Amino acid sequence: MKKLFIIAYSLLVASFASAQNMREIWLSMPDSLVPYLNNSLRTEVADYVDMKDMKPEVNNLLDDTTRINKLTNDYMLVRLTNSSVLEMRKLNDNRIATVWTWFGPAPESTLRMFDSEWNELPVSSTFEPTIVRPDSMTVERFEELKSLLEPRLIELRLSPEDNSVTASYSLSLLSREEKKAVASILRQRKYSLD
Repeated sequence: MKKLFIIAYSLLVASFASAQNMREIWLSMPDSLVPYLNNSLRTEVADYVDMKDMKPEVNNLLDDTTRINKLTNDYMLVRLTNSSVLEMRKLNDNRIATVWTWFGPAPESTLRMFDSEWNELPVSSTFEPTIVRPDSMTVERFEELKSLLEPRLIELRLSPEDNSVTASYSLSLLSREEKKAVASILRQRKYSLD
């Protein structure tokens, strides 16, 4: 009887541990991932989300404002500073996707994957752009525009609704006319994270 109770208790604890919601994932995140937003500040800003009369924001350790813009059971959007954003999505009970975006002359993002214990996992996608030549464009013009695609910055956005990420590309070194021309061959792309 004692063994049966211990096994049942262990299964119950394991099921609660694996069924974390986004708030719990946010609070369990190691301080080393966002050193200027320790656990105390993350708890404080998360508590403000539930309070109707409080803005869900705190002053972080950089003396900047951190604000939770959206928090659901499996998705979170946080403006970490005036120049950076963090998106997190619970893909399943064992995987978390994070997208860190920094805003300089153009947005640039990094996708990182973690298990439920915050051990980093490999990311398999390279997010190469999809380039399509319109029927009305000559091959020479297409090749000329393709040559303008380097260097490029990538902006990633996690979907609040499903386990996907959308990639768009910025070519901050190009003139306005060149950007417009390149946009005619460059396609935004959605990738599945399953």
